[in-house]
Amino acid sequence: MNIVISGVGRRAYLVEYFRQALMGRGLVIGTNSIANATGVVAADRSQVIPPASDERFIYELIGIGVAYKARPGPMFRLPM
Repeated sequence: MNIVISGVGRRAYLVEYFRQALMGRGLVIGTNSIANATGVVAADRSQVIPPASDERFIYELIGIGVAYKARPGPMFRLPM
């Protein structure tokens, strides 16, 4: 299972928590609008995406999820 953390910013600890929980059975992909943010650097893979206020944000995020075969979490719902 791969996990995408959007807006990871300085949350390297969050990347580590998910990496430990995965126990080597998946990747932690960090996304942020700033390329050298601590959480982005700590992630197994990273992607620079537009800020959440940008209309392209959700499309970029969905594209990353599809590319890495990450499943949406229980709190993520696409509008119908």
